[in-house]
Amino acid sequence: MMAPELLAAYRAAHYRVEADPAFDLIPDQLSEALSALHSSHHVRGSAFITAANPASILFDSASNEARAAELEARVQKSGWAFLRGRGIDPKGEWPDEASLLILGISFKDACALAAELGQNALLWNGADAIARLILLRE
Repeated sequence: MMAPELLAAYRAAHYRVEADPAFDLIPDQLSEALSALHSSHHVRGSAFITAANPASILFDSASNEARAAELEARVQKSGWAFLRGRGIDPKGEWPDEASLLILGISFKDACALAAELGQNALLWNGADAIARLILLRE
C-alpha cells in the first residue's frame, strides 16, 4: 500500500514541460498549453515519465542522470516525439527529477515503460488534455 504522504507528494508535484514557453501539468487540471501541443503534433495523448528515483528511493544525481539519458535514448529509438521536463516538489524536499513528456505514446505503452523503469506512477494526458496521475503500484 502506498503511503498517504507519498501519494500526496505526487499529487502536489508540478510537472514542468520545457516547451516555449514552459508550462506545468497539474494532476486533475486541464492544460490549454498541453491541448495546443497535442494539436500541433497531431496526437491524442501523452505521458510524463521519469526514470529518476525508482520506487521513490532517492538515488544520487549521477545515477539519476544516467537513467534519464537511457530513457531519452530509448524514447528516441522508439520514434516518439518528446519534450524534456522535470518533476518539481514545491516543498523542496525532493530534488527535481528529469522527465520526458512523450507525445503520441499509448496508455498501455506508457504504463509498461514506467513500470520497466521501476516507477510508482506516471502522469497520463489523454485527448481531453487533463493530466491524470496513474498509480502503477498501490
